[in-house]
Amino acid sequence: MDERTKRLLGVAALVGMFATATARAIDVRGADDSASDAEAAVRAASQAYVEALARGDAEAIAAMWTADGVYVDAAGQEFVARELAHREFDRGEAAEKHPLAKPAAVKSTIRLLDDNVALEEGTADTEELAGGGQPAVQFSAVWVREGNDWRLDHLREHVVEATPKKSPLDELSWFVGNWVAHGADVDAELSVRWSDDRHFLLQHFTVRRAGHNAIGAEQRIGWDPADE
Repeated sequence: MDERTKRLLGVAALVGMFATATARAIDVRGADDSASDAEAAVRAASQAYVEALARGDAEAIAAMWTADGVYVDAAGQEFVARELAHREFDRGEAAEKHPLAKPAAVKSTIRLLDDNVALEEGTADTEELAGGGQPAVQFSAVWVREGNDWRLDHLREHVVEATPKKSPLDELSWFVGNWVAHGADVDAELSVRWSDDRHFLLQHFTVRRAGHNAIGAEQRIGWDPADE
C-alpha cells in the first residue's frame, strides 16, 4: 500500500469518526430538547389544573385526570378523581373549600421518569397562608401522557404546618425574669414576663428608698405593626 493510499484511508477514517461523533451529539441534543419540551408541557398542564381549581370548573378538572386517576387528601383518604371533581366542584360551589383553590404561590420540580411518565413534587401556599393563616399544602403528582395530552394519574397532598412568624419582641426575650439592684440607700426590683398571648412584655418595678414609701409602676412593651 503506497503512502497516498494510506493517507486517503486515514482521512476516510477521520471523516467517519467525525460523522459518528456528530450523529451522537445530535442524538443527545435531540433527546435533551425532547425532555425539555415534555417538562414544559407538564408544567403547562399543571398550571392549567390549578387555574381550573380556582374557577371551580368541574369539567376542566375532571378532563385533566386519567379515567382511573386517584386523589389522596392530606388525611389519607383516597378518591376516584373524576368522580370527586364532579361531586365537589359542579357549578363551582366547592371552589372555596379546596386547599388549592386560591393558590398564592405554587413551587414545584418536574422529573421525567420515562417518555410518558413524569413526577411533579412541590408546595402550594394558599392566600390565607400568605396572610399568616393556614398551613401550606405539599404535594406529589404523577402525570402520564395520553396521546398529545398530559393527565394526572395520582395526586397526594400533605399538610405542612406553617412556621410561626417571629416577633420583633423575641430580641428582648433575655429581659424576661426578675432583676434586683442594691444601692447605698435604695433598692430596685424589676420583674418582666410575657403576656398570655405573647404579644407584649409586661414589666413591674418597685423602688424602695430609706425613709420613703415604696413606689412602683407597670409597663407594657409591644411592637407597632405600622413600623414593619
